Amino acid sequence: MRFWVRINKESVGPLTLEEIRRIPEVSGTTLVYPDGAKSGKDWKRLRDVPELRSLLTPHPPAPVSPSTPKRP
Repeated sequence: MRFWVRINKESVGPLTLEEIRRIPEVSGTTLVYPDGAKSGKDWKRLRDVPELRSLLTPHPPAPVSPSTPKRP
């Protein structure tokens, strides 16, 4: 499913879950709207949309590979 997202007073989308995940400004209070919804009154807070709640779970940072020691 794709969603429109309200960012900085602009509607952006439709976006996939992964695309929304990459937007740093997204939070639980971000307004989202399912693509294809019949009414413009269907905007909801992201935290109130079950399909999007996983975006609120912090993801661990990617592992950092150890640097190679410099040789003299």
